[in-house]
Parts: sequence; C-alpha cells; structure tokens
Amino acid sequence: MYISSHWFAGRTLALLMGVGNSIGMMGAVFGQGPLSLMVKAISWRPTMFILGAAGLVLSFIIFLAIRNEPASMEKHSPQVSKKTPLLHHLKIVTCNPQTWINGVVSLCFYTATVAYGGLWAIPFLVNAHGLSTTTASFAASMIYFGTVIAGPFLGHISDKTCNRKSWVIITSFLSIVIFLIINYTLFLPTAMVFVLMLLLGIMLTGQLLTYTLSVELNPREAKGTALAFTNFLVFVGGSIIQTLVGWLLQFNWSGQMSNGTPIYAPSDYQSALLCFPIAIGIAFIFAFFIKEKKKPWCTHFSSQEMHFLKKLFHIVTPRQSNPSNSITK
Repeated sequence: MYISSHWFAGRTLALLMGVGNSIGMMGAVFGQGPLSLMVKAISWRPTMFILGAAGLVLSFIIFLAIRNEPASMEKHSPQVSKKTPLLHHLKIVTCNPQTWINGVVSLCFYTATVAYGGLWAIPFLVNAHGLSTTTASFAASMIYFGTVIAGPFLGHISDKTCNRKSWVIITSFLSIVIFLIINYTLFLPTAMVFVLMLLLGIMLTGQLLTYTLSVELNPREAKGTALAFTNFLVFVGGSIIQTLVGWLLQFNWSGQMSNGTPIYAPSDYQSALLCFPIAIGIAFIFAFFIKEKKKPWCTHFSSQEMHFLKKLFHIVTPRQSNPSNSITK
C-alpha cells in the first residue's frame, strides 16, 4: 500500500490498493477450502514446509524487484529530511482527529473479514446451515474471493467518482443487511450460502477505501505512518473481537458436551456473531463524520457525471452551484 501511495498519482491510488489487496487475498482464498484439501491429502507437516518454501521464494523475488527510489519513476511525494525525528510523523498522525475517526471505521469494518471469514464462519455454517466442514471452508473462502473480485473495481469507481466516504457508507450498510440474512436465516440452500458469502465479501471490500483515506487525510510526508497506524488499529480490533465472540459463545452455551467437546446450538452462534453487524454499524455511523478532502485531480466532470454523483450521493455530497466544480467534503 505504501508503494502504491509513494509512486503513483492520487487519481489511481484506490485502484492500485484494490489490486494489491486482491493479490494478497488470493492467499486467504487458498487458506480456506484448498488448504484443507491439501492438509488431508499430504498431512499438515509437508503442507507447512511447502508454504514456508513458497514464502522464501517470494521474499527473494521481492528483494530483486522492489526498489525504494527507482530513478526511472517520477516520485509523487516530497523529499523528507533524514533528520526527521522518529516519532515526529507519529505525533502528526495521532494528533489528527480524522485519523482516529477513519481508524475506527476501518477497525470496525474489517472485523467481519478477519474474524468471521478467518475463523467463525466455518463452525457457524456447519451448525446453522448444515454444511460439511470442507464445504463450509469453501463457502467461507467466498468472502475473500469477493474481495479479490471487487477490490480493483471498487477502487477504480472510487477514483473515477473522486469519492471514498460515500462508498464506505454504502458498502458498510449493505454488509450489515447481508450478514443479518446469513446469520438469521437458518439452513439455507448451499448455493444460496455461497452466493451470500460472495456478496458479503464484495461489500466488505469497502473497508479498503479507509486505507486510501488514511493517506489523503494526513500530510503526504506522513502517509507511511498513517497507513501503518490505521493497519495497527485494524488488527488490534481483530484480536479483540476474536476473544469477544469466543466469550459470548461460551456465555450462551447450554453446557452440552460430546466426547469432551462443547456442543453449541445455532442460537448460540447467532447471539455471539451479532457483534459483527454491530461493529459494522459503528463503522457506518462514524463514516458520516469523515471530512474527505478535495482532490486536486478532480476538477473536470461532465454535467451528466455530476448529475449521477449528486443523485447517488445526495445524502453526503454537499450541494454545489456550478456543475463543473469538484466534489468536496
């Protein structure tokens, strides 16, 4: 993400972040259903060896390909003095209220991706929708597959419309709706479960725009720190909600055991997993308080484009007297 923000113009920033995230999410897609099949086929130890070897190869390729300051590329960030104190940029970022508002949105929005898709979706789908463990793992991977599909597309649309905030609001709201359908409509047909999980992943992609916002809401020389701080908040939130779901599941447990293993009813999962739509709801509310900055490259829109944007974003886009003006927040 830092490389994208450092070397490419802001008009393509969200697109490139979406592409990078989509490539990264391919690992998450593989880490669900395909990985479970691989472990069954060759056991876990050879699987871990293969993954470790692949990581070493990837590290070597990155070492050869990535450069900090390639002379052939035009830099889009100012030169920063090497004498800048280590904590100077961190102070700039953390003293910006918009950093915290955007960070809360990013933290709460990402909980369903990292905690639900990464852990709780599989046992829930097995208990509440009657899927086998293998089928449930493939269904859970649809969340990440949806992110792979939607990342570049949503980033491109966000760049073209010069709008991040409205897309975060729209996708967070739709994520809540889809999650509630999955959580409270039991024993859906398998195909429907796959479709809903895919749609959930597509909507959860809106969280990626908060990383773009973290760059745009802070001074350009502190963009690396802004990205890192936002990512820090995201994974702190992910670790907290994992524990919270486990505690809620244990709290609602009836005490039923089978061969020393607790047996949870679908209603137990429904109550515990309710924290995900609540968290996304918090992101939805906080997104309205993001003060998106004017983008210098968004200066020319046709009257038709402006009419479409005003109609789509009438809730959060302020009225403007001149249709040729850029969208401001």
